[in-house]
Amino acid sequence: MVGLAYGTRSNCRVILTDVDRDALEYASRNCIQAQVSYNSASSTRVLDWSKPVEVELDRPIDVLIVSECIYNPDSIFDLVRTISSLVQQSSGLEKIGNEVSSARPQIVVSTKVRHPSEAAFFDLMRESKFEQKQHISIPIHDQFRELAGQEPEVVHIYIFENPNGPLHPQKTTITTQGETN
Repeated sequence: MVGLAYGTRSNCRVILTDVDRDALEYASRNCIQAQVSYNSASSTRVLDWSKPVEVELDRPIDVLIVSECIYNPDSIFDLVRTISSLVQQSSGLEKIGNEVSSARPQIVVSTKVRHPSEAAFFDLMRESKFEQKQHISIPIHDQFRELAGQEPEVVHIYIFENPNGPLHPQKTTITTQGETN
């Protein structure tokens, strides 16, 4: 949904990715339903973080949005490696025509913290030379949680940049809750 919302901006190209082909089918239908702005385009592609990046970029990435993706500690290393690969590939491309593009994309990560093992994502981002530039916490108010006397859920949004180009993270053993991954 975040990518579709971004695609409503004018002069924008959005590529929505997922490893699940069924999810991409729904995303593709949503692309058609979303009213894409003038001179904008939306498309979908399979992206499996556990495999080498096969997304062919024909122009630099301005913003890479990672939404609700860091909750699984088993895939965090592959996610950071994929982000690094996409940023590295994007950095080698030049602007097309008079498009405004930063040579180094911003990486916007949104997540609800589910467990402490998610901290490994931030460690790997630092190891890969991504700098956290901003962190915003947004409480999501829900009448059912409020009626039950529960605290609101919080969505965290992080903005990362990489001024010097990414380094691919080194695979290390991450221990979470007594398990070795």
